[in-house]
Amino acid sequence: MSKLIAFAILLTVSFCTAQVIDQQQEVVEYGYWFELEIIRWQIFRPTFDNINGMDIYIHKSGDPGNVIIEITDSLTDSTLYIQTMPSIEAHSGWIHFDFEQKPLIPERAYYIKVNASIASASPANRYFWECSAAMGIDYYPRGNASIPYERDFAFRTYGCIDGIKEESTINSSNYSLYVAPNPFNSSVSISAPKHAIVEIFDINGRCIAEFDGGDQVWRPGVSVGTGIYLVRAKIGNESVTKRIVYLK
Repeated sequence: MSKLIAFAILLTVSFCTAQVIDQQQEVVEYGYWFELEIIRWQIFRPTFDNINGMDIYIHKSGDPGNVIIEITDSLTDSTLYIQTMPSIEAHSGWIHFDFEQKPLIPERAYYIKVNASIASASPANRYFWECSAAMGIDYYPRGNASIPYERDFAFRTYGCIDGIKEESTINSSNYSLYVAPNPFNSSVSISAPKHAIVEIFDINGRCIAEFDGGDQVWRPGVSVGTGIYLVRAKIGNESVTKRIVYLK
């Protein structure tokens, strides 16, 4: 079976049932607390025209109640989605929210707002939304947050596009594929295990680049158009795939 056909089978799903990462900021270095009256927010600007899922990175201390997450339109202040999640068991980590697909306008600013169901005067009973901490480094230049020094909260937004989704057949937590920045406009850094083969595909399943694992930089040629591409790192029969967006 050709590489084109095999990859197409891997990525084909029913239209708009998949969750593909659209926007993300995954640097976790510090945390800002929130509670009933303390609402934290992060602005994101989607490239998709829809959203159907969300991740936020939370640290929990004691018994701070339930987590409330809301997505609002910056122009109309209307609520697109709101959900209360019962008190999480984990001490810290990513919390995933699934919801019915909502329409978005690409490049418009939207707010992710997070607070808790109860007030908490004690630091021993609080949630903390984790964020980047390095001063002078804007890890998510497409939107700011309710915190100083160009810091951004850790989040991921998911949507659906062309029936394509990210896939992973890797069970080991030590096998990782990182791409940054995303979206990018001239080059993208790709970090994969050194013994992996890294391939880049367009949304039609055509392989347009291939190189060894490790730390690499992909600079699209002049013939490569703006759009969505898939980066796949493969070791034997196992693979992990990430979506990237190229903006000229």
